[in-house]
Amino acid sequence: RHTRFRNVTGVQTCALPICTTVEQKADGRSVRERLFDLLMRRFDALQTYKAAIRSLAQSLCLHPLAGLKALPRFLRSMTRVLETAGVDVSGIPGLIKAKGLGLVYGNALRVWLKDDSPDMAKTMAALDRGLSQAEGLAKLCPARAKPAKT
Repeated sequence: RHTRFRNVTGVQTCALPICTTVEQKADGRSVRERLFDLLMRRFDALQTYKAAIRSLAQSLCLHPLAGLKALPRFLRSMTRVLETAGVDVSGIPGLIKAKGLGLVYGNALRVWLKDDSPDMAKTMAALDRGLSQAEGLAKLCPARAKPAKT
C-alpha cells in the first residue's frame, strides 16, 4: 500500500536527538528564542533528507488520510520540542500549544522545502515570523492562575 510512508519514522527519529536535553531557562533566552533554536537545529538535521521529505510532502497531498494517521506522532514531537524549551505542556492548554507550534513548524517546513540557500535565510525568517505571531496570540490569552494546594 503506502510504502513511502514507512520512512516517516526514520525521518522523525533523525530529528529526535536534538530534543534530548532540556534547554536551560537560566541562560537568559526567551521561550521564543529557545523554540527557534530547537526548530532550526531540527531543520539542520533534516537537511540530508530534504529530497525525501519533499517527496513525502507531495505524496501526503495525494493521500491525506496517511497524513491524518501521522498527526498524533507529529503532535507528540511538537510537545517534546515545547518541553525541551521549558514550556508547560500539561492539560488542554498544552495540547493547544502543541497544535499552535505544529502550525508554525508546518509553515516553516513548507518554506524550508523551497529554500535551497546554504544559510536557510527564508526558513529562518518564516520561523521567526511564525513564532512572533504565536507569541503575540499567546499574550492575548492571560495565563490561568493555578489553584493553591491545601
